[in-house]
Formats: sequence, C-alpha cells, structure tokens
Amino acid sequence: MSAEERKRILVVEPDPDLSEETAADLRLWGIKPVLAESHFQAFSIQDEYRFPLLLVSMDQTGIDGLEFCRIYRKRQQESLVDYAYIILLGASWHRSSICESKSLADDFLIRPFMKCELKWRVMTGLEHMRIYKNNSSAGQFSFMQPVLNENGLQKVLYQEMNRIGRKSGYISLAVLDFQHRDMMEISLGRGLAMLVKKELLRSFRKNLRNYGQLGRTDKDRICIVSGDNDLQGITGLLYRLITMHQKLDLDQPGVSNFDLALGGSFVSLQVHPSNEGSMACAENVYKWLVSLDSFPFPVSGRSGFVDEKGIHLYGEPVTIQVA
Repeated sequence: MSAEERKRILVVEPDPDLSEETAADLRLWGIKPVLAESHFQAFSIQDEYRFPLLLVSMDQTGIDGLEFCRIYRKRQQESLVDYAYIILLGASWHRSSICESKSLADDFLIRPFMKCELKWRVMTGLEHMRIYKNNSSAGQFSFMQPVLNENGLQKVLYQEMNRIGRKSGYISLAVLDFQHRDMMEISLGRGLAMLVKKELLRSFRKNLRNYGQLGRTDKDRICIVSGDNDLQGITGLLYRLITMHQKLDLDQPGVSNFDLALGGSFVSLQVHPSNEGSMACAENVYKWLVSLDSFPFPVSGRSGFVDEKGIHLYGEPVTIQVA
C-alpha cells in the first residue's frame, strides 16, 4: 500500500449532509476521503481502490452496516479484498446490535459525537493499520495473503538449501507473471487486475498441495519453490498449473475478453555446496528469483547446478506448451 493509499479512507454515508461534513473534517486532518452513498456502491469502489480504513454508516441502503461488514469480512477471507479497519457510525439504537456482532467491525461511534472523538478513532485506526502492515511486511507472508513474501522466500530457500545440500539433491524454482501485465492493468483497471492475480494465486495454492511453496516478490511476481524436484518434476508441475489457469473461470466483466496468458522462467538445480556453503547457494538462488524482469512466453526453463559461485545452467531450454 502506497503512502497516498495510507492517507485515503472510504466513507459510506447515505446522508449527503453528514457525508460532506465528515469529508470536510477528514480533509482538515490530512486525510483524503472517498465518498460512497450506499454500501453496494462502496463494494464497487473497493474493486478499484485500496483503503486502510472504512467509515461505514449503520443506516439501511439495501443492506445495513453490519451486513456490509459480514460481506466484507467474507470477501477478505476469500482474498478478494485486503484487511481494512472498519469503524461503524450509528445512532443510540444501533449500540446493542453492534456490540453483539462478534467483532465484525473494529470500532464504532454513536451519534452525536465530537469531532475530536472522530479524529481520535480514525487516527488510532490508521496507526493500527500502519503497525499491522509493517508487521506483515517484516514477517514471512504477504499482507493479508497466505503466500510467502520476499522475507519468507529467503527463509524457505535457506532451509531447503541446507537440507537438500547434504545429499546433493535438486531444487526447482519458477517465476511467473502475466504476459501482458502492463496492458492488463490499463485495460481492466488496477482493482480488477488485483482480483485476477488473487484468483490465480488461490488456484495455485490449492493445487500445489505438498509439492512446493508459493510466494510473491516485491515486484508482484509469482514464485514457486519446489524442493526434491528435478527438471521433469517441475515441468510437469508447471504444465498442470498453467493448464488449470487456462480453465480458471473469472466471472468478471471484460476479463474473458483479455489475454491472461502466463510467461515465466524456471530452473531445476542440483545443489553443490562446499562445507558451510548452503547459505551462499541460497543467496544466489534468491537473487535470481527477485531480479527477473524479463518473462519469455511460453514459460521456459533449464537445468543446471548451484554452488557458492552462482547458478550454472546447461542444456537446451525446455518449454511448457499447453494446448
């Protein structure tokens, strides 16, 4: 989430006077409000933008604030949206239902409230999200997604190299991305492009089973690390994943008309560390994983070995051809 996104929050308020009053206060505090007059409109906006915090009215607009929270948290569990800090805004008669809602929201305010109270709640929520994001980035997993981030990938590589190096075994790695990624983000919009990537990751994660680890680099490339897997094994694994990707049904307007073909590179490496050299091998493979910017189509790779000096490839490239 960028610095600009961290200052942007979504205000869901059907009353235009209350909406504008809240927006004016937020702007005075250095926050950029985006206004939605209904809960359903808020979901549409969420598909295009990311918000660390949502101010959500309890009033009915087809659904009420609690139902909005239920739907949002369900979409969050399905990795369709990121975690956001939700503050419900209601009247005194909403208090009981909010308190009995089993923590669907993170906080609430009952009208009438003072401006300083709203400011305190919003700033507390944004600080919570800042700490949450920093902790997620410092950990092994991507923010609100059960896939490894670069720190997690690096740790897995150290562990695997140490284990596999003892027996001079094989480790296979792949880096994938959409062949037309830039055009996809322009044509589909950032929100829909993110949704497509999340659906792809969910499909990969489901079908990897115990065969490997799934991660994302800071450049948002998809990574697969598969220990004890040779060239034939990684080729077969990628063939199955890419085949399933082609059959993935994304019921979203415009997506079916866009080419979502994957490009990428993979290697299958025998690990040849000298004494205490497994960490250097892991560093060499990690640098290869996170440095790739060019992605051939179709996906192709080679075999080789890795030692303290680097990655050494040989033989002809193998291409993943899927009908």
